[in-house]
Amino acid sequence: MSKRTIAVIAAMLALAGIAPLAEGATTTHQLKLTVKDVTIDAQGDQPGDTQTTAGLVSGSPVGHAVESINDKVTSATNNGIALAGTITIYTSRGKITATLNIKVIPKTTGGATGTGSANIQGGTGTYSHARGSFTFNGTEKPNSPLFVSHTTGTITY
Repeated sequence: MSKRTIAVIAAMLALAGIAPLAEGATTTHQLKLTVKDVTIDAQGDQPGDTQTTAGLVSGSPVGHAVESINDKVTSATNNGIALAGTITIYTSRGKITATLNIKVIPKTTGGATGTGSANIQGGTGTYSHARGSFTFNGTEKPNSPLFVSHTTGTITY
């Protein structure tokens, strides 16, 4: 075999070995979302009570999506209500799942404020191996079922 043939075969083998690595590469993206959420079902505000919410999501990097949250009250005091649960964001490229912790502080004039954090655990489609975290804060106006929150963080997929 000529040196040229060996060089071409070696180059092709090297490229073949690199291709699978490129397919598995991940990129970290800045997560900046607005979530508009309403309660679908709630048992109450006492420890152990559960609730389900759903809403619209918009922002980077998912574009427009919908979400659902299932959570449970872990504590209720005069300082607010703590909840823990999961959020699933459904996009056109798959879904993202995360565990979350929320603290809601009702306002004496009505409505509430809320803060929290989440750890992204994966999903489906493009997001099947997603990892990351985000924090959020939001408000619910008096006499409104709509809770609007803003998230910031990172997601790797």
